[in-house]
Formats: sequence, C-alpha cells, structure tokens
Amino acid sequence: MSKSIYSLGLAVVFLLMSSCTEFIKSIEDTKKGKDIETEDLPQHLPEKQENTAAIDPPIFSKKERGFAADKQHLHEVEVALRQLPQFENKPIYVYQSIHFYDNYRVLLQVQNPDNPDYVDEYYYANGQWQEPKPIVLSKNAKIEQDLVSLDEIPFVNANNVYEALKQKVEEIGGDSSDLTVYVITRKNKVRWYPRTVSNDRSRYAIEFNKDGTLLSFEQE
Repeated sequence: MSKSIYSLGLAVVFLLMSSCTEFIKSIEDTKKGKDIETEDLPQHLPEKQENTAAIDPPIFSKKERGFAADKQHLHEVEVALRQLPQFENKPIYVYQSIHFYDNYRVLLQVQNPDNPDYVDEYYYANGQWQEPKPIVLSKNAKIEQDLVSLDEIPFVNANNVYEALKQKVEEIGGDSSDLTVYVITRKNKVRWYPRTVSNDRSRYAIEFNKDGTLLSFEQE
C-alpha cells in the first residue's frame, strides 16, 4: 500500500516538473520575441492576387487637347446649354466670363433665369453640363454691369480667337501646343483673352474683335 502511494507521488512530482519546464520555456520564448502561433505559419506566404490589368489614362489627340480648335463641338456644347430645361424660351446672360479649357471643358457664370439677383456657375465636362452651383456674391455686386447676352458671344467665336492666336504664336516661333482661350464680359463689353503672347526673347500684345477675329498684333 505504501509502495503504491510512493509511486503515485513520484508520478505527480514528475508531471509538475514537466509542466514547470514547459512554463519556463514559454516565458523564455516570450522574452526572445517568439510567437508560437506565428512560428507555425509558412515562412513564405503566397502573395495576394491582385487585378494587374492596367487602367490606361484617357488618351486625347492633339485636336482634343485644344477644345477651341474644334468649331463643330463648340457649337454642339452651346446648343446643349441652351436646351437645358431652366433656359427653355429664356435668354441666357453670361456673367463676367467664359473659359474654354482643354479636354472639352467649359466653365461660365450665368445670371439665374428665374431670379436676376442670383448668379450660377455652369460646368461642362465628360460630355455633359453638370448641375449648376450657386455663386456667392458681395452685397455690393452690380450684376447688371457685367452681363452680356450669350447671343453676342457664340461659343464658335472662341475658334476665331484660337486660329488667330495660333497663327501669330507660330509666326514668332512660340509654343502653339497649349493655347487657352477665354472671354471676359466686364462692364458689358466682350474682351477675348489672352492679351499677350511671347517667345524666348520678346512679348507681343494681341487684341481681338468682338467676334474673335484678329484686331491688332504688335511687339511691346
């Protein structure tokens, strides 16, 4: 009987010592920064499979980079503006400016057709006119002083400016690959821009008629 108790006691002591050894080893592993769970993982994880198909940026031809060079499209964009529901059977008055950007974009401000004291911003991009955004005006703003009817500034006139500008820039050896055309309507007058062009050594003043044709060109 005593022998059996003795044997059982030895077994218990052995188990306690074994558990203690494993516990001490676990502590030592933790000190060394080992993570038992991560050690069981493969050393080289398979790389995450991703969609490697390249997304090409939009490609524009030289013609497309110069919106003002496309007379037909200028006309179509204006027609699309006039056909917006808010302008049905109503005149359109441009407030201060129209900008014709590359990649067929247009930005202009228009007097609100329902409230003459308001001005809205219209932006043409991606082949359509976006929803108009209200413009915050100063309490001293005199809207009527900077208005011109769109009938006096048909979009196709931007092409007249572009062609005259391109010709003169090339004549002086300037860079005609990036020409931006815009029109200002301050004090109820139509003024086409830019008003200056240059080459590496000289600058020239250039002016346009109301219809965008060349008015004058001379070195400053």
